[in-house]
Amino acid sequence: MKKVVFLFMVAVAIYLIGCSSAPWDNNRVDIQNLAAGILFNFRDSVYTVDASTSISIKNIPNGTYVYATTYSLPPGAKSVTMKGGSGSLVFQRGDSRYQFLYSGTIADSVYTVGPTISGTDNGLTITQ
Repeated sequence: MKKVVFLFMVAVAIYLIGCSSAPWDNNRVDIQNLAAGILFNFRDSVYTVDASTSISIKNIPNGTYVYATTYSLPPGAKSVTMKGGSGSLVFQRGDSRYQFLYSGTIADSVYTVGPTISGTDNGLTITQ
């Protein structure tokens, strides 16, 4: 009987170890760009997000990371006003997600661009 219980415990332990995953497996940033092209600088990488495209950055370890955005100036624009182009994101839980939706408008040759950001954690700091 002791041998059966021991084997059962070993089998359960092996199953749990095999099913476990890293604590950050589901952390991600999704970026949808409705503006002119952007460059998204995050965790020592620069991601190009062309107009009308989307990307996902996955498997981000828990922690706090700074991001910055560089914008392309579309034809007809002579100057730019940026809103929310840089800040920091906090990943705390292993399934944290942030959604960036970039949009831009041109009025009187001034291009106003920036993201709307939503997330599952409260760790969002945006600088203008």
